[in-house]
Amino acid sequence: MKVYILYAHSTEGYPLVMSVFSSYSAMVLWLNQIHNYKSEIDSAGYFKEQLIIDEMKFSVYYKAFDVIGEHSHKTNKISFKEV
Repeated sequence: MKVYILYAHSTEGYPLVMSVFSSYSAMVLWLNQIHNYKSEIDSAGYFKEQLIIDEMKFSVYYKAFDVIGEHSHKTNKISFKEV
């Protein structure tokens, strides 16, 4: 499975992890519902539009990682398996 880590980076600070998702669609839906944010994405995972929170501008991007595990829709948790 893949895990999607969503980052936000302001010009005044270091990159922050906004959230972690078990699917790309969950990440995009969360951005839309929580931050009313929609944007195209370039090939490197960077969103083209900046996210504005409390008058601060953030560059938003994600990275996808392959992990061995599964997501439970009942508990909304990811459990990792030993290799």
